[in-house]
Amino acid sequence: MKIDSTGLRNDDKYDVHDDAFLGIAIDNERKRCTCTLERWQDGTAYALQCENVLRVNYTCYETWGQSLRVYHLSVTSAREALAAVYDEERAECPQGHFSKITDGQYLFIEIILISGDVITIICQNAILPDDKILSASDGQSEQEDPLFDEGR
Repeated sequence: MKIDSTGLRNDDKYDVHDDAFLGIAIDNERKRCTCTLERWQDGTAYALQCENVLRVNYTCYETWGQSLRVYHLSVTSAREALAAVYDEERAECPQGHFSKITDGQYLFIEIILISGDVITIICQNAILPDDKILSASDGQSEQEDPLFDEGR
């Protein structure tokens, strides 16, 4: 299921808790990154694919101890997520790119690992398997929700 700013809802939930984070690959030329994860239930691998990536950050502090399991995944508007660090982010951003982030068309993806480490990605859209996206209101995947259009 493709996730972008036009279909983003604050009540969306992502069923990735306890899945293993296997790694991240960055394709600088195509401005893509792929996070590879593994389902805790059966060990099958899947990918979170991010397109038109502007920024990737990954901490490796292991603040809460060593673990590559996912604690939480959130996807919000980059404009909302960066409101608190507006000046700092603006200073770090190359000329003209900050307006891309704040125009509401970019996503802020945050993956928190059980170790306390955090992976943040700013991208225009992301693709995640349908069974990993749930609507908080009824527990259905977005594919079953009439408010979402599979073709996006």
